[in-house]
Amino acid sequence: MFLLLLYTVVMVTCDHPPQWAEPHNAPLSHLVAAEGRLYVGGVDHLYQLTSDLQLEAQVSTGPHLDSPECLPPIEPSDCPSATPTHNHNKLLLLEAGPEGAGPGSLIVCGSLFQGICDKRSLANISQLVYQTLNPVDTQYVAANDPRVSTVAVVITTRQEGGGDLRLMLVGRGYTSKGPGDIPPITTRRLSPAEPPRRAFSQEEDLGKLVVGSYSEYNNHFVAAVSHGDHVYFLFSRRHRKEYRSFVSRLCQSDRSFYSYVEVPLLCGGGAQPGAGRHAGGALRPRPLRLRPLQHRKCATLRGGAAGGEEAYIEYAVSSKCLKLPKDSLSEYPCGGEHTPSPIASSLPLEATPTFTSDTQLTAVTTATEAGRTIAFLGDREGRLHKVLLHSNRAGLLYDSVLVDSGSPVSADLLLDESKQHVYVLTSRRLSKVPVSSCERQTDCETCLSARDPYCGWCVLEGRCSRQHQCLRKMQPNHWLWSFEPTNQCVAVQNLQPANQSRDQQTQVTLSVLKLPALTGAESLSCVFGLLPPQPAIVMGTSITCQSPAPELLPPMLAESDHMVLPVSVMFGHVTVTTGNMTFYDCGAVSRLHQNSMCVSCVNSVWSCSWCPLDQICTHNQSCSTHTIQRAPSCPLVFSLQSSALVPLGLSSRLVLRGRNLDLFTDEAQFVCVVEIEGVQLNLTAAVEKTHNNTHTFSCSAHKFQYAVSQLQYSAAIYLRRGERRIDASPGLRLQLYDCSAGQSDCSQCRAVPPEYGCVWCSGSPAPSCVYNQSCSSVPTDTCPPPQITQVVPVSGPLEGGVLVTITGSNLGMKYQDVVGGVTVAGVQCPPLPEGYQISTRIVCELQASGGPREGSVLVTVGTTPPGRSSQKFTYQDPQLLALVPDRGPVSGGTRLTIRGRSLLTGQRADLRAFLGPQPCYIMEQVSHSQLVCETGRSNRTGPVSLRLLFGQAERTVANASFRYLDDPVITDASPAESFYAGGRVVMVTGRNLGVVQQPIIAVWVEPVEGQRVKRRRRLALLSAKQQLVFNSSRTTVREGQ
Repeated sequence: MFLLLLYTVVMVTCDHPPQWAEPHNAPLSHLVAAEGRLYVGGVDHLYQLTSDLQLEAQVSTGPHLDSPECLPPIEPSDCPSATPTHNHNKLLLLEAGPEGAGPGSLIVCGSLFQGICDKRSLANISQLVYQTLNPVDTQYVAANDPRVSTVAVVITTRQEGGGDLRLMLVGRGYTSKGPGDIPPITTRRLSPAEPPRRAFSQEEDLGKLVVGSYSEYNNHFVAAVSHGDHVYFLFSRRHRKEYRSFVSRLCQSDRSFYSYVEVPLLCGGGAQPGAGRHAGGALRPRPLRLRPLQHRKCATLRGGAAGGEEAYIEYAVSSKCLKLPKDSLSEYPCGGEHTPSPIASSLPLEATPTFTSDTQLTAVTTATEAGRTIAFLGDREGRLHKVLLHSNRAGLLYDSVLVDSGSPVSADLLLDESKQHVYVLTSRRLSKVPVSSCERQTDCETCLSARDPYCGWCVLEGRCSRQHQCLRKMQPNHWLWSFEPTNQCVAVQNLQPANQSRDQQTQVTLSVLKLPALTGAESLSCVFGLLPPQPAIVMGTSITCQSPAPELLPPMLAESDHMVLPVSVMFGHVTVTTGNMTFYDCGAVSRLHQNSMCVSCVNSVWSCSWCPLDQICTHNQSCSTHTIQRAPSCPLVFSLQSSALVPLGLSSRLVLRGRNLDLFTDEAQFVCVVEIEGVQLNLTAAVEKTHNNTHTFSCSAHKFQYAVSQLQYSAAIYLRRGERRIDASPGLRLQLYDCSAGQSDCSQCRAVPPEYGCVWCSGSPAPSCVYNQSCSSVPTDTCPPPQITQVVPVSGPLEGGVLVTITGSNLGMKYQDVVGGVTVAGVQCPPLPEGYQISTRIVCELQASGGPREGSVLVTVGTTPPGRSSQKFTYQDPQLLALVPDRGPVSGGTRLTIRGRSLLTGQRADLRAFLGPQPCYIMEQVSHSQLVCETGRSNRTGPVSLRLLFGQAERTVANASFRYLDDPVITDASPAESFYAGGRVVMVTGRNLGVVQQPIIAVWVEPVEGQRVKRRRRLALLSAKQQLVFNSSRTTVREGQ
């Protein structure tokens, strides 16, 4: 059976359901359930579990001495090929007990002893109800090969003399060893009769499928199903090059198999023919659609000689097709001696897939929930898929649970008695997987978004539940099915008013979508936040309740002008739905914006009004005297009429401009306030009214000061009327500045933007940078020559390529002043713009000199004389003469000494060493004649050249190279034991031990496991004889963690 996925909305979960693990590491194969117990069959063992997967009993069924070539009982002298053989469980079936005679028994058939069967007690599988001792050839039931399938079904039919007869119909594949005359389908008696009849015996008066050649018709049986008055077998058989799937049917009461008919199965929708075998592995009784099958069987039975293209005689028997009377089917529904048998249909039974999977499906069972069919599918990867089957045969995969990763799910997929869980059997464990997880969804949104057809939101009970668990499930809007895409949670569509002042109390109306109806005695309530509930009046889909009293509202956060409270519609203690309502505070709006209280008040989103005379922001639409509701009407200081740039130490008068100040008619004094470093300066203001409703405020003169040493300080300035502050524009600030701060020489002073008016004043007590009106002498127009205090480095390679840093004073006012004006030992050194700092630093790139030379560094700025360094810069040619040692391990770590001349050329940061492409890390202080570097790891052995880079200049050692060799290999270290006190001499032997520059041995002592101590050694060794002896004084011992 195929299932086609037409569209998918799937949630993959990795929850770990309750599990029972097989304790003997032996594969499991079958599962049945009866009377609240589970019975599991596997290799060499049977298990009895409770419904909660607790082990009650277990029985060992193997291994035993056996051979498929010998008949039981096995005697080693008679069967030399016998060996200890595992017993694979082939059949595990339930046999109901006689009516009124108590519980039935568990039928167990294994692969040992030619597939004989036993019966065990359902109460305790350790107790044998019937044991096949000294079996005869008619009692061989299951296939003796673990790879050959066996299926069976237990049926009850009427005996000719009256009474019930319990039989077992068995389908098994062909085995090449052992008895070769067992038909593919046989009927077995379950209850022993009078001698010589025995249980599980294939007797002459019981039916069997007659086959001309057993090996030619090697059916691979998948399942046996009892439905109505018939038994169905599903199997596959090789047909030419591919496998084909079949279903066969016969009447339960047909002892002679006259009614046997088989029909090939064909999966439509583009499935490959061979896929039927794999699909068959997932077949179970419940999802099998039998009506089309019944129709096809009837058509096959009606076929005769004239319709030979529709039916034929199968299994190479001597029966022939006949032209039967039209009433033959109704008169002989189970055939008879005169009807041809076994009949096979040429025309397949075709079905459209309901679900397809990229992973092979191995198990299927179905359940019904509120009239809907859900299929549970196991696959080869250990997943359980849940598929909702629609009436149009479309399947929707809605969930997949990873039960046992990588382990195929057994075809025995069972629902428990409550239909709440699925028992999933894999090769190593049995899992109890819930069919749904409704209770895990704690709110309506997650319940509906889970898209679980078992679940829905029970509105007035406030929980995610199955439909039958919701008391008012049949009433509209009381149970919302999770799988219905149009379903929405009960929601507040509209809330009026959405915003309200916290100083008011009013009626609040909520419009609620899908509000469930209540009975006459029931009511709803509203809960604002954590406050006590308020009675609600329900009118259709509208709910009205009173907002909380202002004194009951919780306080707002200090930095906020509003708070949002959830408004919950409650049915008793159950939350039906929730909306949000905002409570605002106009007074907080103005408190949070002290510099623009009026503008912020009337521009807020809360419809606040400003009372200017009382300086209050209120939710009321009018004030007692004057009301402002638009920002252009607010009293405001909007600009500085005087310059915003104010020098320190000079008496300055500030002039402010304001508007909308006519509404203040009293005699309160206006004051200019300047805030500097946390201190308020109050300056008396003279008011003058001008045109266009504006006023000017002349602040009294003041010499401003600030303590921080910086060129500029931004200070707030505003106007105050009495104790109340007038709004000021956001950008209204004074820019106080101090020309002397940070301008230590003439070039820095003259580099200050001209609007500041800073000049270099050479008067007493010392030359300095001051405001132009504070200079008592004539300001300097031309700065002194540059002064150079330091040059780094003082040497460089002939090729140049290193950076030279020049520090000093008066090194120009801008980068362009020094372009082309720097020479090092008579060679131009182009400055770099990113390294230039006004007046104090120049970084230039050294150019090639053409030969060794020495000289000063000169800097020329404009027409002033050049500045000359007292340090001499030397162009020199470094030389590499030798390197020691000339070899080391490929893992690196060798300290390499390089000898030469003039190695200290340029800066230490410019110096880099390489062995081939790998860096050699410079470790110690570099001198003119020597440097030391440590080799890095190399990816290959062999010689490499040494390169030393002085900036961009490269030097190598002539006729010398360094050779990377294989790392040392330790072959032995003895002795292997020592006293805790140490003192042992350890001798280590191996290969390439002489590669290491400095030999060290380190021993890690780990915790004892049994009587052994594990040791790991790290060695770096040097020896001509490749053998070293170490004294314990050089050994480090550390306890392992």
